[in-house]
Amino acid sequence: MNIWQSFESLLAEVPGAQTALADTVRALVYKSDPSLFERLDFEDDHTFLEPTLFAYFTAPDSPATLEQLLFSYVSAEGESRRLRAYADASGGIHIPGVGRLSARARDAFCDLRWEGATGQFFADDSRESLPLSRTDLVDGSSIAVDHTLDPLLRRFVADDWSRPDCRVNSVNHRAHAAALARAFLIMGRATPALFDALRSVTRRIILYSADLPNSFATLSAHGVAFLNVKDDNDEVFFVDDLAHQCGHIMFNALTQEKARFLARTGDTPLRDFCRDREDPRTLYSAFHGLFTFSTILWILQACVADRELSDRQRHEALGRIAFNLNKFAIDLNNLATPGLFTSDGRALYELFEGVYETVFRAHHGVARALDVSDQPYVFDYARFAARNPAVREPGMPAAQAAWSGR
Repeated sequence: MNIWQSFESLLAEVPGAQTALADTVRALVYKSDPSLFERLDFEDDHTFLEPTLFAYFTAPDSPATLEQLLFSYVSAEGESRRLRAYADASGGIHIPGVGRLSARARDAFCDLRWEGATGQFFADDSRESLPLSRTDLVDGSSIAVDHTLDPLLRRFVADDWSRPDCRVNSVNHRAHAAALARAFLIMGRATPALFDALRSVTRRIILYSADLPNSFATLSAHGVAFLNVKDDNDEVFFVDDLAHQCGHIMFNALTQEKARFLARTGDTPLRDFCRDREDPRTLYSAFHGLFTFSTILWILQACVADRELSDRQRHEALGRIAFNLNKFAIDLNNLATPGLFTSDGRALYELFEGVYETVFRAHHGVARALDVSDQPYVFDYARFAARNPAVREPGMPAAQAAWSGR
């Protein structure tokens, strides 16, 4: 069994891990609203893995109602229904699986009615239907791409979303949607098993532009990949960042029981046992990094051979491989300290170590030749290209190695 087959064995545990998470939310919904729960298909994990439910149950003061979040999951059979929902500061009412309604209410809860015969929504006191913007999906998938930010998810990106350095509405969604679709095609060709697993845990993608935070995922909005994008990002960026953030979603599911893998508490500061006293991460977050470095490198090293990539894009992919190999090696060394893992955790560490060794053997020649010493925390291709105008792997035709930044 090669390393990728071993990794696929780990991926086979994802569906069961997702069901365990769904069971937790199932119980929370039942306790919160038994009558609403009775109208749901309680055996359907998909319902209870709705990302906004995770955000709802972890929010200190939720700007939504359960009936709003679960509206599209209730079996209605064409009947008319009433629901209470929250309208954000611009009058937007976000209903998962339906889209975004535009209402007159602002930053307030309001009463709506839905006419089953026509599929239209109305304010309770109006005969005029509310405008509805349907949710966009990544081409060929059921994954939503948000153009506006659901109030439930704002707290994860910024305390004040209106600040000028945080943008979501002005992100170039049309260009990025095309790049996302191409990235999905590339990933599906390159690593079908990993791509299927990543796609199975991802329900929504939020594109935003900000100095901070960097792209991320959180268990408190499980199923959402938050991607910090720049105008010039293309499919190579998305292949890397999707493998990274959707990898976090997957590993959050796989490691719900942290004590199964970690011999110390997950919030143990990394600086307590590694040489870098400035590293702000915890043991658990660094453990996450080993998994996501593995998913990133598995996909990137396979993508390098994709004929659909241009020479410039292949150049960027190789730079990202070198960049991630360097960071991967540091974290493997940091987490080599005895006593950090249980036997199950140690088995995963050795699996990730095997991924590193496999990718390094395949690309060590080019990785050593590349200069990534001036890279910031997030890979910067323009900076990389300035220091590495051309690159050639053993066996690469000269024409592919001749790119020089033009």
